[in-house]
Amino acid sequence: MTNGSIPARFQTNSQRYGNDKTIEQVFENEHHPREQELEDALAETGLLTEKEAYAFVYGRFGSLPLRYLDEMSSMLEKQGFESSDEFTTVKERAESKIADAIWVYELIDAFRFPDFPEQCAKCSNSLGGMWVESEEGSGPICRECADIDHDPLHQPW
Repeated sequence: MTNGSIPARFQTNSQRYGNDKTIEQVFENEHHPREQELEDALAETGLLTEKEAYAFVYGRFGSLPLRYLDEMSSMLEKQGFESSDEFTTVKERAESKIADAIWVYELIDAFRFPDFPEQCAKCSNSLGGMWVESEEGSGPICRECADIDHDPLHQPW
């Protein structure tokens, strides 16, 4: 195949699961996206609250240096945070939610496109894309170790 690997041609993407937006629609200039655009887009997903989206964007990527949070308490209050500790807690909760979302994405792709085993669990020979799962549960085994007849004319039926 010259068009790339199967996983590359059939990547999991948000459109497959009902999200109708594209990156081009979210960021006015995708080469220089703005913090506010990311914040708004994250909150629109429903995965993060507006507060979590704000804390994640500005606490992780943005212009809000975490070492100066205490000095910026009035700005945080305007955004609905009672303290710098609350901001940090909300940011960490948002990071955890995003990590879970990434994990879901990875699980879906791993299920759809599992890695093929490279060698036989018994003899370590290359499997070449063909294997049998061992009855003992020790992993994939080659046709020789599985004692499968290679002769296409010799069929058991």
